[in-house]
Amino acid sequence: DVACLGRVIKSLRFPDDSYRVLVEGIERVRLGKITRRSPSMWVAVQGHDIDVELDPHTAALAAATREAFQSLFAALPGVPPDLDAFLPSPDRPVRLADYVMGNLDLSWDESREYLALSDPAQRLRAALQGATQRREIAQLQADIQTKVQLAMDRSQREYYLKEQLRVIRSELGEVSALEGETDLFRSRIAKA
Repeated sequence: DVACLGRVIKSLRFPDDSYRVLVEGIERVRLGKITRRSPSMWVAVQGHDIDVELDPHTAALAAATREAFQSLFAALPGVPPDLDAFLPSPDRPVRLADYVMGNLDLSWDESREYLALSDPAQRLRAALQGATQRREIAQLQADIQTKVQLAMDRSQREYYLKEQLRVIRSELGEVSALEGETDLFRSRIAKA
């Protein structure tokens, strides 16, 4: 199995006895034998670096991945402004793919599947696909929100204008056309 060797940056204990731990991934490793089980588990690991030759295909995938992530970054509200500043350049494709995937909201299974990929082109494709899918979802959500807001604005504007018109007519002593027709039909019913 492949895993991520990490370093604990910060650990916080909360009043309800829960913990929040900030961990920085250092490198991918292959898991070896379990060397200790108690009080905590220790596992022997072996480095699992990926050598990358930056051919034109890999360079194009890296550029597309970077662009897709930047587009996703621009489409999401409330994203920390420094997230884009640390985006690795396309000449470091594996680092770029790892950074993009590390900043997407992945399930545990998606993370494990990604970590198991050893081919740089596959890793870049996975990062490109993940960023593109999330960008499309973010754009759809923004479109839906805009349509809902426009419908609400239109409805509120119509109500406001009708109410203004009703108040103006009542101030001028005018009777609305509907009220006039109602009075006409009442008088006809009374005569009959």
